Amino acid sequence: MFLDVDFPVLSAGAEIRNFFGGLLGKKGTSPEAEARSKVEQFQAAHRELGLRLYRTSAGLRVLVVSALFDPVADSTRKLMESVGTDPLYVRLCRAQECFRARLTPKPWRCGHAQNRVGWPRETDEQQRRFEKWQSEYLARQSNYATCRFLGTMGPEAVHPEIEALVELHDRLTRCQDELELA
Repeated sequence: MFLDVDFPVLSAGAEIRNFFGGLLGKKGTSPEAEARSKVEQFQAAHRELGLRLYRTSAGLRVLVVSALFDPVADSTRKLMESVGTDPLYVRLCRAQECFRARLTPKPWRCGHAQNRVGWPRETDEQQRRFEKWQSEYLARQSNYATCRFLGTMGPEAVHPEIEALVELHDRLTRCQDELELA
């Protein structure tokens, strides 16, 4: 099960307080620290679950690797909500009856325009425009990682049915490479 935990958006006032508090030696709570604390609380409440933790451009990705889950089950939804999973992501998983995780950087995060050519491509011109967009995107995204592996929490054994998925995810997201996140 993939969990998408976005960092909380701080108000301008909270950011200013954290900035000046930092200058005065006071520790503020960063959005990353808040999100990570939620994940730690989740793991403490579910010690039987093994987690892989990743940093994304806008939050944390948690991959629960020790068990299989039904994306439409109420028990799964409750687990997802308890860790602070993005509500839109929770609804998407239920509606599509699967868990999802972006494997490549978002185009605009690596300085590229969003694809404007729809599917299916109805003309040769649309296909050419898409192929040009895709070629430029592939060149730009090669300098970025989608997420960065931070470590494991709880049992490290990976359920045999998802071992290949974890390997594929880690390879395609380039989570072990020292690249900027996008």
